[in-house]
Amino acid sequence: MLIYLDRRTGPRSIVNSKVDFQEDFNRTIQIIQNQYRDHKIYTISVSYGTSTMINYMSQKGKNSLIEAGIAVSSPFDFRKCQD
Repeated sequence: MLIYLDRRTGPRSIVNSKVDFQEDFNRTIQIIQNQYRDHKIYTISVSYGTSTMINYMSQKGKNSLIEAGIAVSSPFDFRKCQD
């Protein structure tokens, strides 16, 4: 099964709403776990998404619902990436 989660806005977006990407990610992982209790969750994230995934996994530690995650093209300096 593949589930795709995309950020709803970006650094150059014209959307002015406050979006909590971390909360979106946390809820999505919880929903997936609730619906597929017998399955392990593996994630692959790209660019800014890596910060959300890494933040989730580091905050949850051993209680993380994610079995393993792959970070692709993770930004090292977020301020430079916004230019």
